[in-house]
Amino acid sequence: MDKFTSVILDLFRFGAALVVFLGHAATQGTTGAVLWPITGYAQTSVMIFFVMSGFVIGFVTDTRESDAKSFLIARAARLYSVILPALLLTFVCDMLVNSINPDYNTRAEFTGVAQFLSYGASALFVNDLWSAGLHPGSNVPFWSMTFEMIYYLLFAAAMFLRGKKRIIVLVLTVLVAGPEILSVAAIWWLGWRCYHYVKNGISYGTLQAGTFIILGAVLLVASTDIRHFFAGWTLPGLRPRIVGDYSDAIGFLLLFVGLIGAQGAWKNAILKLEVPAKYLGSLCFSLYLFHQPLIHVFSSMAVAPPTSLMQHIFVLGGTFAVVMTFGRWCETTKTPIGKFLSAPKLGRARNPTK
Repeated sequence: MDKFTSVILDLFRFGAALVVFLGHAATQGTTGAVLWPITGYAQTSVMIFFVMSGFVIGFVTDTRESDAKSFLIARAARLYSVILPALLLTFVCDMLVNSINPDYNTRAEFTGVAQFLSYGASALFVNDLWSAGLHPGSNVPFWSMTFEMIYYLLFAAAMFLRGKKRIIVLVLTVLVAGPEILSVAAIWWLGWRCYHYVKNGISYGTLQAGTFIILGAVLLVASTDIRHFFAGWTLPGLRPRIVGDYSDAIGFLLLFVGLIGAQGAWKNAILKLEVPAKYLGSLCFSLYLFHQPLIHVFSSMAVAPPTSLMQHIFVLGGTFAVVMTFGRWCETTKTPIGKFLSAPKLGRARNPTK
């Protein structure tokens, strides 16, 4: 992947995670609803994540993860480096909120089988199979992790398996996933196709690039209206506002290819953002999975009314501070986790003494 595309991708990754974060912080009890216009774009950001996920998988399997073992180990290391700490953080945060302010509603379960099932299912990526709707405590964004894992399994089966094994794994994965997850699988696949379209470089004239950028931006800005207008255009079991999901994906793809295919001196200005973009991009996964329980903790310990600037700084700044420290550290553990998972078993590593 060329440097310019990588910078653009990092900026979009962080931007999408930031929109989800701010959208969930826009409630009346958290920030006095001052950020309410952003709320409607949280779903748009998740669809952008699916597109970018497919794009990144296209790149890594084209350049280094060329077999099922390396692919699955890399995915497991990437996911569990943040998911396991996120589950622990969610449990601790929810218990703190329940202790500090029992009247504060986090939508979290604290006792019994429901809590055990939600955390266990989330750790195994089965929490939203067949629209089960399980999530660990207050951490609702975990639903998309099930979607991601199903797309990884479908891709790995189609890419690395052959013959009857491929058919069996694909059929079993489809049966286990359920219609809602499968109904937007093409969005992930569009990201994969986009990588193969741009990997050798693309170049557009000013008019073509500008048209793509403007059309893409218009679709994304209008995404909340599109979702509302086509709200009933779906079938039982599928995503409730599926037309909006695909509109978001197409809008982002148009914007993305328009930006990386455009020519001009502005590219040099974007390349100067390489270092901060890479850093911000490294925070996106932890920001996405850490923010909601942290928002609840800081909101339950209010230092001022929700509408005040001081409370906004406390909630948003406190959440982001944890992501920049603990979350950033979690993101860096994917490499040692990957090495651990790929290492040979100790019994095989030793040579017996003769």
